[in-house]
Amino acid sequence: MKLHPLRHKEIMAEVLKAENLTKSFPGVLAVDDVSFTLERGEILALVGENGAGKTTLTQVLGGAHIPDSGNIILDGQPVVFHSPEDAIHAGISMVFQELSLVGSLSVAENVFANRQPVGQFNNIRWNDLYRDTEDFLNHFELDLDPKGLIKRLSMGDQQILEILKAISTNPKVLILDEPTSSLTEAETAYLFQNIRKLQDQGMSFIYITHKLSEIFQIASRVIVLRDGKYVGSKKVDEVTESDLVSMMVGRQITDLYSTVSKTAASAEYFKVEDLSRKGSFENITFSLRRGEILGLAGLVGAGRTEACRAIFGIDPKDSGRIFLNGEELKINAPEDAIQEARLSD
Repeated sequence: MKLHPLRHKEIMAEVLKAENLTKSFPGVLAVDDVSFTLERGEILALVGENGAGKTTLTQVLGGAHIPDSGNIILDGQPVVFHSPEDAIHAGISMVFQELSLVGSLSVAENVFANRQPVGQFNNIRWNDLYRDTEDFLNHFELDLDPKGLIKRLSMGDQQILEILKAISTNPKVLILDEPTSSLTEAETAYLFQNIRKLQDQGMSFIYITHKLSEIFQIASRVIVLRDGKYVGSKKVDEVTESDLVSMMVGRQITDLYSTVSKTAASAEYFKVEDLSRKGSFENITFSLRRGEILGLAGLVGAGRTEACRAIFGIDPKDSGRIFLNGEELKINAPEDAIQEARLSD
């Protein structure tokens, strides 16, 4: 990493400018005449409802899509990208929502994919590759074995490594699309710590998230999109979550988290009792009433997904009972769950 600390004048320098970017797909105008700027060393949050155009806009900036019209200006020069590789070579890297790591390859092979040190006959210099990877991981205080296979890492470590892989290209602009979706609180704090470190060294960030609380932890400015259009830009210290939600949906929201509906007070409809599966979850018990929306929360690896898969019959359970309308269900496959639900209506 050869970034250098920012001087005051450089902080205000414009590194990226989008001018009237438009991108459409058959029947959908995904990005509609969007313009904005990004300063050197700035962390810019990009928010909007699902379908607002956030990912499409950043994929245009990252070379995954070619815009129908508009311009991208990088360090004062117009650029045209025909692939993500073009964007990376110019200085824009993007971490997509879907991981691109190859599970059967090592940490080192993934971090430096297509950029491995090679010898005279184009053979990979493995010792150099592992040493370079270890030095790079040590720079970010990440204790991973460069020779270890990706598939043996936790989902959180894979997500962190995906981000570090993009950082290893030493970009001027790094685009992060929902980077904390698979991270624990501790892993998120680690990510934010390193984002701030790189910010101090001159790297700029576009940060997409649905977790509005994160915006106030990491970003200095936020841009809102709605229906593919640019709605506005605000300094983070000038807005609240309610302000952002109102900009996202186009109307004032007076009850952001709603209230308990009267239907939630109806009779018990669905019940899970002492559901267990060794190594995944143990003694899960809860009930659900008609018209009720029940949230199931927990950190990555807490067993939320595994419990739901067992309830639906995708995975087997070791013990526990499931009731619908007071009748115990026998669910051994998803087809059983669907059939039982139909019979109860």
